[in-house]
Amino acid sequence: MKTQMIKLILGGALLGAGLFFVPFLILKVFLFFAIAGLLFRLFGGRRHHGHYWSRLEYVRSLSNEDFEKYKNAHHMRGCGHGYNQNSPQ
Repeated sequence: MKTQMIKLILGGALLGAGLFFVPFLILKVFLFFAIAGLLFRLFGGRRHHGHYWSRLEYVRSLSNEDFEKYKNAHHMRGCGHGYNQNSPQ
């Protein structure tokens, strides 16, 4: 009888401690992946921003006639389908 009570008490204590510490483990895993993702975006994403700025400077330096040719050549549709109704679909 005493061993059954001790097993029940120890089992409940272990289960309670496990349920208490699981959120902290999940929080640590979440924070690890959040920080890793942030670092990846900060350092890995910089390579692609250089192309954007060089393209932006190129477009800014165009004259009005050249800019119209550029818009027609690249169809300047925007971000979604049907953004610019004058462009061919």
